[in-house]
Amino acid sequence: MEALAIVGPIVQGVGGFVANRKNAANLEAQATEEVNAGENQAMRVRAQARHAIGGQIAAQFSNGFEGGTGSALDWLAESQVQATLDMLELRRQAGSKARSLKSQASQARTQGWFDLVGGLVGAGATAHQQQIDKQRVESNWAAPRMPG
Repeated sequence: MEALAIVGPIVQGVGGFVANRKNAANLEAQATEEVNAGENQAMRVRAQARHAIGGQIAAQFSNGFEGGTGSALDWLAESQVQATLDMLELRRQAGSKARSLKSQASQARTQGWFDLVGGLVGAGATAHQQQIDKQRVESNWAAPRMPG
């Protein structure tokens, strides 16, 4: 029973440490996935914008305008600027999510260390208390008995 009281907090601390390390690894992987997903979305926006701009140029020429000049050129430039801003926003959002997940991973790793140390300290405190209790019992038995 005494050994179990000492080993229990150690096992609990190690379990918390391992679980938090695993959680941190999962959060780090999620952060990488967020960045990759953001980049993929940005590339889709880029492809869609190029397709739309190509359609705008074709429409300009088909309507008898000289494509890519004057206000038509301004329109194309504005479309490209908006597409670039959309891409940057997607990347910014993905980066923000990734930073948040990495911060959570760091907190999980720190909590794991606290769990481990707490388990070891708890086991040490239990062992110390058991030693004090044992000495108290032994000293009571060894104390001279007064007739009563």
